[in-house]
Amino acid sequence: MHAYQKLILELINQRYPSGVSYREIGPLLDECHPQKIRHHVDQLVKRGFIRLDTLTKTLYKTTSSEEESPLLSIPIYGSANCGPATYFAEDYVQSHLRISKKFIDPTLLPRMRNVIGLEASGDSMNKATVGKDKLPINDGDYVLIDTMQKGVAFEGNYVVSIIDDAANIKKAALYGDKHIQLMSESTRSYPPILLHDADRYIIVGSVIQVIPKETYK
Repeated sequence: MHAYQKLILELINQRYPSGVSYREIGPLLDECHPQKIRHHVDQLVKRGFIRLDTLTKTLYKTTSSEEESPLLSIPIYGSANCGPATYFAEDYVQSHLRISKKFIDPTLLPRMRNVIGLEASGDSMNKATVGKDKLPINDGDYVLIDTMQKGVAFEGNYVVSIIDDAANIKKAALYGDKHIQLMSESTRSYPPILLHDADRYIIVGSVIQVIPKETYK
């Protein structure tokens, strides 16, 4: 969950359980851009954490929560390529994947507030073995990313990286003291990507589960 969303939720749940207006939220967050506030409020409303009275523009604490619902609402931030990288905008939610908790590895449920989703594109990870079920990543599958592991690539982890404003999914291998090698696992041959610590790249997080496209199509 974004830091601003956590602040908004804390303000409403602890200081303003009887309601707070959009106008009051801005100064409390020390944030003057109304569009930014609206974006984060909308995300909290969609996920069921707060309720919005559209007539009075007042935000209220809600008694229903994602924890009480049998469904999860996972924010989807676009796509990441399993071959040549495509653009990935980390702070832009394009949609939400509504999925039953029954489809999620139970050991992952406590971490879901830090999880985002991406739609996989390409075939360079179609022999991967992700998560408890050792699933491959095929074109059109959704991958769940644990953003708590942002900036870290552990040996053998499947990671999403952003290189030159483009995202890709690969398996990480440590290569010397200051190098990371990002490898494909595919029925086709793809060259590895070799990165140095000084290069401009970001590790968004680790892939923790694959939701095959057959699950939702």
